[in-house]
Amino acid sequence: MVKIVAILAMIATGVFMVLTGFETPYGAASLANISNQFSLFPNGVMNFVMAFQMVFFAYLMIEFIGVTTSETKNPRQVLPKAVKEIPLRIVFFYGGALLAIMSIIPWRELASSDSPFVTVFELAGIKWAAALINFVVLTSAASALNSTLYSTGRHLYQIAHDSPNRFLKAIKADTLSRHNVPQNAIIASAILIALAAFINVLPGVSDAFALITASSSGVYIAIYILIMVAHLKYRKSQDFMADGYLMPHYRFLNPLTMLFFIFVFVTLFLQESTFMGAIGSAIWIIGFGIYSQWKFRK
Repeated sequence: MVKIVAILAMIATGVFMVLTGFETPYGAASLANISNQFSLFPNGVMNFVMAFQMVFFAYLMIEFIGVTTSETKNPRQVLPKAVKEIPLRIVFFYGGALLAIMSIIPWRELASSDSPFVTVFELAGIKWAAALINFVVLTSAASALNSTLYSTGRHLYQIAHDSPNRFLKAIKADTLSRHNVPQNAIIASAILIALAAFINVLPGVSDAFALITASSSGVYIAIYILIMVAHLKYRKSQDFMADGYLMPHYRFLNPLTMLFFIFVFVTLFLQESTFMGAIGSAIWIIGFGIYSQWKFRK
C-alpha cells in the first residue's frame, strides 16, 4: 500500500508540474520532454535485449495470485478479474510513473546511479525525499517478503501433504495450526530465506544479487515451461473443464510463451554478471531432471 501511495504521489506531482510548466534545472516540465531527442535503442539493441531478464525477474511468482484467489469464496469469478486487472495496473502505475518522470527530467539526463523518484520529489521541493523513498523501499521489500512467505509456505505444505518425503514429514510441514495456517511450512521457508543472506559472504561471489536473480530466473523458466507443457496436455485430457477460466488461442500462445521463456533463458548466458547464475540453474535443471526420471522409473 505504501508503494502504491508513493507511485500515485509521483504521478500527481508530475501532472501538477506539467500543467504549471514547473521550471527545473533541466528546463520546463512538459510532455515534449518524453519525445525530445528520440532515438530507437539509444544504448544499442543488446542492452534492450538484456533488459528482458531483469523484467522477467521482477515478475517472478506472479502466478501465485492463483494461491490467494483459491482461498476466496468464489475463485471462478475472482481469478479472471484479478488476472485481467494485472496488465492494467502495470500500465497505469509503472507506465504512469515513467511518463511523469520523463516529463520532468529529459530521459538523457536521468542518471542510473540516482533514484528518479528522489530526484523528482527534490525538484518539487521535498528535501526529505531520500528518507521517504528509503522508507518506501524498505516497506515494499518487507511486503514482498511477506507475500513470498505466504505463497511458499502454502506450496511447501501442499508438497509435504502429497509427498512421502521423510524430512518433510519429520518437520511436520504437512500439518496446519489451530488457525488452519501451515505454520511449520512457513517457518521452514523463513529459515531458508534467512540462510540465503549468507551468499553475500561466500568466497568468489562479487555480485550476490546478480547470482540470485540469474539462478532463480533460470530455474523458474524451467518451471514455467513445464507448466505450459502440462497445460497443453491438460487441454487434451479427459480432466479438462471447458467451463473453467481458459487461455485463449492456447494452440498458438502456449508455444509462443515457451519460446519467449527460452529466449529469456538464453539472454542469461550473454552477460558476464548473470553467466554463473545461468550455469548454476542449468546444472540444477539437468540434475533434477535426471533424478526425477530415475525416481519415476524406480
